[in-house]
Amino acid sequence: GDGRPALREALQVLDRARSMDPARADLAKEAAWAHIALGGGARRRGEAAGDHLEAAVTAADEAVRLAPRSAASWNMRGVALQGLGETAADPSEFWGDAAKAFERAVALDPRAFGSMSNLGLLCHSLGGWKTRHGQDPMLDYERGLAACDSSLAISPRSTGVLCNRALLLIGIARARADRGENPVDRLQEAIASCEKALRLSPSLAVPANGIGCARLLIGDWRERNGQDAIEEYRAGIVSLDEALRLYPGYGEALLNRASAWTAVARTEARLGLDPTSSCVKSIADCEEVWQRTPRVEDAHTLMARVVTLIRDHSQKSGLDPIPVYDRMILAYEGLLARVPDSRLARHNLAGTWRYLGEWRQARGQDPREAFGHAISEYAMVAKLDEAETRALLAQA
Repeated sequence: GDGRPALREALQVLDRARSMDPARADLAKEAAWAHIALGGGARRRGEAAGDHLEAAVTAADEAVRLAPRSAASWNMRGVALQGLGETAADPSEFWGDAAKAFERAVALDPRAFGSMSNLGLLCHSLGGWKTRHGQDPMLDYERGLAACDSSLAISPRSTGVLCNRALLLIGIARARADRGENPVDRLQEAIASCEKALRLSPSLAVPANGIGCARLLIGDWRERNGQDAIEEYRAGIVSLDEALRLYPGYGEALLNRASAWTAVARTEARLGLDPTSSCVKSIADCEEVWQRTPRVEDAHTLMARVVTLIRDHSQKSGLDPIPVYDRMILAYEGLLARVPDSRLARHNLAGTWRYLGEWRQARGQDPREAFGHAISEYAMVAKLDEAETRALLAQA
């Protein structure tokens, strides 16, 4: 049920107790926890959470001031800052301070397992943010990996830390590959970490997804270096199938599997094989992602790759692309029935109709219907752009 009334009542009790005994750090720490819980609930409901999380940081700061040698108070400060960062356009400053708070907790209590785990997960988030914004994430990933290794020295059977460790290793591998360095050893290490987690908890979907992601990246590296990659991609799909068996509708696994099917299709096209089936499977996975979260942009990126791949291959080989175009049009029409203001969806749908028209025109068939649909969708994109521009001007 809704825990907000109980949490608000608890905060009222804590506030009265703190006013009567303002020197008690434990009360400030508990108030911070209650604000974090309220903020987290607000975020899950799609509501503003900043006020609660700012109050959490204020309370945690007070706990640290009152008990500067309390590892638990420093850990709570880190958790509060991490949550506040998740609501910010630029979380790096908040997350940097959160990392320092977790490190302070570990310095005060070298067996503070929770703080080490929190630091590892935070460093993965910070490294991911830096990657998306063109910054070097390597130090953050390495810092998080060291924290996970310290956690596992205390609790070697922690499946959560093993999975976080694999995520960090995958992040390091991606950063290496971006530099042109061989990432395979780190990816194999990530697979080993996930396999250990699966041996401890065979019903977990997260490590199965991690194995699939790592195998996909090994395949990408091999393909990039002119090596055979299709078996690595197929092995990744097997692991992702298992992740989705354990957790049907697992969005990250669906996106990874769509990426893997796109990679298989790309390899099939290069080898002169028919990539239609693999393209359709990638589209189906993207469509399932949208059924749960309609505004996932990564799925649009994959769909654009699929339609470009099948267009280019059909132009070279003469393969009929219509089954892929038709499947993509159905997927986008279904998505737009639910989110008609999706600019990316309309733009990609317009492109698919245009490619279909070009295919028909090149074969002496009537392209006017397809081009008409393309023009209509491009016009809708222009209207959405105009509306967005007006809204920005109004804000300015």
